[in-house]
Amino acid sequence: GRAGRDGREAYCHVFLNDEDFLKMQSHIHAEELDLKIVHRFISFVLLGGSAGTRKLGDLVSIEEEEDEKYDLSKQNMEAILCFLEQDGFIELLNPCAGRVTITFTTN
Repeated sequence: GRAGRDGREAYCHVFLNDEDFLKMQSHIHAEELDLKIVHRFISFVLLGGSAGTRKLGDLVSIEEEEDEKYDLSKQNMEAILCFLEQDGFIELLNPCAGRVTITFTTN
């Protein structure tokens, strides 16, 4: 509810057993990010990886398998990309999850 926002005292009661505590602790540690992995992912996005061949205005595609390649969850990758966009380093385009087949015919 109000959680003390009205200036009055508020209380929170947590009922937690040892099993729940260990489970929650494992979830917290499972989401830790390795700074080296984050750096590799950002280098890929901004520079084109270790080769450093990316130029201003290049279009970068993040493939479905990239999360496995960088050992980052899709949510973490999206958060990193949002921070990069917020700070003006990149511009995110709307994701497109479809395939299109174009057939040309001659008259």
